[in-house]
Amino acid sequence: MVSLKEYRIFTLMAVFIVSVFLPGIAVAQDGTGVIYGTVTGPAGGVITNCEVNVEGTNIVGQTGLDGSYRLAPVPVGEHTLVFSYLGLQTANAEVTVTAGEAVSQDMTLVYGGEIEVRGSPLLIGQAKALNRQKNAINITNIVAADQIGRFPDKNAAEATQRIPGVSLNRDMGEGRYIIIRGTEARLNSTTVNGERIPSPEAGVRNVALDTIPADLLQSIEVSKALRPDMDGDSIGGTVDLVTRRAPEETRVSVSLGTGYSALMEETAPNGSFTFGGRVGDEKKWGLLLTGSASDTKRGADNIEPEYDDGYLDTLEFRDYTTERERYGVTADIDYRASQRSNYYLRGLWTNYVDTELRRRKTMVVADDELERDIKDRTQESLINSISFGGENTIGESMVLDYRLMYNKSSEETINQLTSGFVQEDIEYLTNVSPDHINPDNIQAIPLNESAALLEFDEIEDQTKIGHEEDIVGAINFTKGFYKNAGYSGLWKFGAKARFKNKVQDYNVWDLESEDDFNMLSVIDNWNSETPFFNGNYGDQIIPFFDPAVMRALVDSGVLESERNLEEDLADYDITEDTLAAYVLGEFILGANTSLMGGVRVESTKDEYIAYEWLDGEDSVSPVTGDKSYTEWLPQFHLVYKTGEDSQLRAAVTRSMARPNFEDMAPWIYVNDEDFEIVKGNPDLDVTTAWNLDLMWEKYLQPVGIFSAGVFYKDLTDYIYIFQVDEVIDGEDYEVEQPRNGDKATLAGFELAFQNQFTNWNGFWGGFGLYGNYTYVDSEAEYPDRESTSLPGQSKNIGNLALVYEKYGVTTRLSYNYNGKKLLEVGGDIDEDIWVDDHAQLDFLFRVQVAKRWAIIFEAVNITDEPYTAYEGTADRIRQQEFYSWWATLGVRFDL
Repeated sequence: MVSLKEYRIFTLMAVFIVSVFLPGIAVAQDGTGVIYGTVTGPAGGVITNCEVNVEGTNIVGQTGLDGSYRLAPVPVGEHTLVFSYLGLQTANAEVTVTAGEAVSQDMTLVYGGEIEVRGSPLLIGQAKALNRQKNAINITNIVAADQIGRFPDKNAAEATQRIPGVSLNRDMGEGRYIIIRGTEARLNSTTVNGERIPSPEAGVRNVALDTIPADLLQSIEVSKALRPDMDGDSIGGTVDLVTRRAPEETRVSVSLGTGYSALMEETAPNGSFTFGGRVGDEKKWGLLLTGSASDTKRGADNIEPEYDDGYLDTLEFRDYTTERERYGVTADIDYRASQRSNYYLRGLWTNYVDTELRRRKTMVVADDELERDIKDRTQESLINSISFGGENTIGESMVLDYRLMYNKSSEETINQLTSGFVQEDIEYLTNVSPDHINPDNIQAIPLNESAALLEFDEIEDQTKIGHEEDIVGAINFTKGFYKNAGYSGLWKFGAKARFKNKVQDYNVWDLESEDDFNMLSVIDNWNSETPFFNGNYGDQIIPFFDPAVMRALVDSGVLESERNLEEDLADYDITEDTLAAYVLGEFILGANTSLMGGVRVESTKDEYIAYEWLDGEDSVSPVTGDKSYTEWLPQFHLVYKTGEDSQLRAAVTRSMARPNFEDMAPWIYVNDEDFEIVKGNPDLDVTTAWNLDLMWEKYLQPVGIFSAGVFYKDLTDYIYIFQVDEVIDGEDYEVEQPRNGDKATLAGFELAFQNQFTNWNGFWGGFGLYGNYTYVDSEAEYPDRESTSLPGQSKNIGNLALVYEKYGVTTRLSYNYNGKKLLEVGGDIDEDIWVDDHAQLDFLFRVQVAKRWAIIFEAVNITDEPYTAYEGTADRIRQQEFYSWWATLGVRFDL
């Protein structure tokens, strides 16, 4: 529930909105009318995002997803309509507007001149994206489904990485979280069809995009400068995943294929389908169903050293065997009741099953111990979303739109087992000292390891169940206007409510045996499919025990069990209610200038239930808390046309990012034995930022763009993990807690180019180039140490792709680069953990073998780029992980 003060804020805004705008809603402007119609393309399909302009006025609109447009109010008299669409020939039409009447004017656009787009799905896809990007009032990058299919990207994260300024955090070689312009994942948001979706993962708000198949998407839209009618909780940017809509003509598409992982020497079947169209005599009903399924078996070879005063403290060898199953379905039903009313019902379901077997050998050099353990787990993540909405035109130029949504995400890990054996009094031969280290050959060779001396330690049995659900309602009013003084535009205002609940429940049991036994008694004949780390460590990874035997041992019930209370501290139940309202005005001033300005206010109330545990007690105790806050977010955008196909954009915006749930829950863990305290912080403030953006865009024929821009962000209350020594009851404790930092700044520039060189003769006319580069620099201030960059920020980010599409053949050799980035902030610069740069080469080849049939080959990570993290300097490796390459071969049918 929200407070009385917050209700007063929203009541005052409502009164302001009604008093200012309602008089103009009820009464149509004298001497004006309406122009409406549908724009189609050369093949008969509708054209979306086509700009429609009343020549000689400032009245401009664009077509929607159904190809329709509506211009109101338009002065009476004879007018010329201008239809502009990048990639097609500009067309004109003469219309006569009568007072109080609506006149229909449809248009079919054709190819013309040297513009050659026909027969090129790549150019058609680029045209869809670039026209929408060109006509947007804010700084946005858009990738259409046709472009997504031209890269070998299987999930939403990897498809997004091709956009300027976007980099990824990866897991097991696959893209998972997005980083926009150097801002960590928490500072960005992910929406589906414009609405933020809850995260299935424990503790965080950001969504792992590897759970969403790219096949389900119609487009990906990255907004780098927010509008007032968008959720304000995003500092880096918002990624909107737009699911597919019903096409005007019946469409059937089926893809089937299989893949191959070089490291695991395993196949990976995959498939997708799309079916839909419009039905009925007047095609008022639209239906679309899409589905995707894949099963990939991959792995990784991993080493993880740790150091103490320059000497090797611990060295881990890890062998991962993974199977990741992805399933997804979207459904879209829409009803065009009339030219003035339409309604929709949309659904999204994704299921991600991640099965992992991790074999780990840990050489604890500092304690003369050696451990071998196996983690055996299956984790299932679900995302469900259903939304209903509509749009109605009231009077001549008032539009009302609304939506209701229910979203739920969940993640379950049932009976994850981690079984271990330990041998003591190990003699090690190491080659690491403060003065010497070879990062390609870090060794801790045990001289007396024996399976007969590795004694059973324990089995940890973990079950983790969590979910996050949202109930959302929103309503918006848009009122268009035209003034003879030489400007036109619209007023827009709206309100939104979101009611969120996030719950996490951990249950961990430690299982031990009364009878001693060693690893030799349960040993198996496992060996890695390919030589571990290319044979650099010989056979040190083996031998291992049989994980099936350990699970059978747990199921037998003969082991003694004890509840691990420390893990209960991860439990929490959080409710978060958010009310938001906004008002904005968009003005077209003269022939070249568009301006949007407005303000959004978001009021949030959090209530928490978490737990605390004092070392030695036999149970945890509940802790409750609550926090309320309100943020005002003014946002301004300017677009100035510097030429027929070029424009300059500028934006000044304020945005925010809420703390992660785990950080703001009031849990506490006190370890009196080691004098350690770890706790959450319910007093955390939201991170806020002022954002400045300047971007110049030049749109190229036939379908391309060159853009250059600069950006600056000034962050306040940045959140980081704070460590401090405190004296409690006469003892020195090390306290770890998330806290707000002083400030941080981030600045950089972006360059982007893409185009097909269709004006080149013959064979050479199939070539094209796609490239972008982003430079980012940041500085964050932390107490008791020198400043450093923001975690997750790479100075250099880039993409380069050489494209060929002609004669039914499509190829794309693509290169993606992310510079090094800070992973963890240490006590000083020598303790900072960095992720090394990542350069990945991918390849796609597609050939149209018949009118409706195509064969597709894709290869990913061709050069076997590893994941590498280091401490302080690049030679002090903290983690290195190799995945090898993988590929897919498939066939596609389109009707």
